[in-house]
Amino acid sequence: MSEVGIPPSSERPVEMGASVSAAGIPPSSERPVEMGASVSAAGIPPSSERPMEMVTIVSGPDVMQVNGEAMSTTVLLAPDALEAATGWDLRAEGLCRGDVCVPRRDGDGLLVDDRVDLAAFASLVRRPLAYDADSRIAVLADAPDDRAAAFDARVAPAWTLPDLDGNRVSSADFAGRKKLLVAWASW
Repeated sequence: MSEVGIPPSSERPVEMGASVSAAGIPPSSERPVEMGASVSAAGIPPSSERPMEMVTIVSGPDVMQVNGEAMSTTVLLAPDALEAATGWDLRAEGLCRGDVCVPRRDGDGLLVDDRVDLAAFASLVRRPLAYDADSRIAVLADAPDDRAAAFDARVAPAWTLPDLDGNRVSSADFAGRKKLLVAWASW
């Protein structure tokens, strides 16, 4: 018995004639599959048959809801959904936004089937990613190099916050004037 009370795979009962991996899992060829469904060699259905759900992508000041496949550590997006949410599109020369392109290599993990892995995208464009799978929310932060340049130029990041009456107030509302932002927390 293991520490968690699960017998080792060598002690687990197996049906006569069934084959199992060292971990005690039957090969994908022996796992039940719905009639008419197709699967990859790894036993995963093609992306066109996996469920899509609404995922919220926050990229800078933009908040966009797009269809994506929420996984435990990342989101898989169709290339057009990535472009709608971030402004970056997938071209032969790499990931591009306007005239700026970031080259990509084979095996970079950017494409899973025909979808873009948001975590791999964030890594390629050097933008930190925070993702909550339960809420299906992904936040792409500004690239550290961009923030450092703005900090050196003494440019504050743009912000929009509610005032005491609930009206949205933006830093752009005070362009050309000095601003003081006071933050307070009860804890």
